[in-house]
Amino acid sequence: MSEPATAAKELERCVKEPGFVGALVDNHLNGQFYDDERFWSVFEKAQELNGPIYIHPSFVSGSMVDTTKGTTAIRSLWL
Repeated sequence: MSEPATAAKELERCVKEPGFVGALVDNHLNGQFYDDERFWSVFEKAQELNGPIYIHPSFVSGSMVDTTKGTTAIRSLWL
């Protein structure tokens, strides 16, 4: 996902050649969530291929810890 255009091409290759159904990705890339416009090409490709993308929950990145410190979700992750 660090290179969305390449990720979209790889998604297409994986669906068409080996027959994958979709893809699995973590829920952010170094603190940047996938609702950012730079990632749209990947989700547009998934829609075109009628393939799901499972966004797997993962820990927050180091840059996100201060902004989420003290929330119930984050406290439960660190206990």
